[in-house]
Amino acid sequence: MCKYMEIKTNKTQNPKVSIMDRQSRSRKLKENPKVSIIIPVYNGSNFLREAIESSLAQTYKNLEIIVVNDGSKDHGSTEKIAKSFGDKIRYFKKKNGKVSTALNLGIKEMTGDYFSWLSHDDLYTPDKIAKQIKFILKCPLKTLVYCNYEVVDRFRQHLGYSQLKPIRKSNLIRALMEDRFIHGCALLIPKSAFADAGLFDPKLLNTQDFDLWFRLMDIGYDFRLCPGYLVRSRKHNQQDSVTTSDRQMVEEDVLYLNVLKHFSADRLFTKSKNISLDYINIALANKIIGLLKTADYAYNSSKNYIKKDNYFSWLWMAFLYNLWSKSASYCMNCLIQIVRRLKRK
Repeated sequence: MCKYMEIKTNKTQNPKVSIMDRQSRSRKLKENPKVSIIIPVYNGSNFLREAIESSLAQTYKNLEIIVVNDGSKDHGSTEKIAKSFGDKIRYFKKKNGKVSTALNLGIKEMTGDYFSWLSHDDLYTPDKIAKQIKFILKCPLKTLVYCNYEVVDRFRQHLGYSQLKPIRKSNLIRALMEDRFIHGCALLIPKSAFADAGLFDPKLLNTQDFDLWFRLMDIGYDFRLCPGYLVRSRKHNQQDSVTTSDRQMVEEDVLYLNVLKHFSADRLFTKSKNISLDYINIALANKIIGLLKTADYAYNSSKNYIKKDNYFSWLWMAFLYNLWSKSASYCMNCLIQIVRRLKRK
């Protein structure tokens, strides 16, 4: 029999990390720390088995696999697959509250020293956990590690590779703002990080991961690149980034606007000599993709840092910024939405 629990959880519930977990922040490095692989799933009967099998195939053995069924409505198909693995996994079922609540429940129930998120439609290479544990044990305590990943289609056929490079801690906030480079399933996170920064925000459907990454960076956590393509990220027309794309633009605009408001120019653009150009570049990039509130804030911020030696460069960028009209942004946004809808079919 598998370990099964029926959890009645309110949509907005945010499970808290225990006092004991807070005390564990002073943990000593272990040679063989336990890793909890958490797999949130909703109507995932098409890919869940492969995700669990890739977890069980890890060469690193001191781990637990937690599957959180987020109220699937597929006549028990997802639950049947999870239960078929018996006591090889820990299985929890809850009312639907979206991915943040499922991840938060998994974090609350995990017994490992490290958290590793695996979407039910993605896969780990067999050495993912082993390589990341070896790497992170050589890093300072307040460190998360990530890796490059392979992109595959629904049939696991190769589509491409990410090309991530190491980023200095001082440049992380700006890099994440501009490139959105961190894949949640490519991370290995100390459990103590959740005691420091809190859990995933259950109100967010699309940006709950980046919201947490920015919070961790804000309190001094470093993100370091572990060598290797250790995750296979599947692209298909049923994933949340496609099916919730209408809301995604709104959430992203709010998130990145708040990032610009929260972080000072000195933290965003460390040692930069052209802060006005840094801001206006962010403004133009976000206006083109339709994040208009973020764009306007960055544009107005750029005016506060204009200098004589960069005035004409700023003026040219301002011309381009104002040339790109709101109607053009609207058309670009509509085009993005059309492409995303076509992918669903």
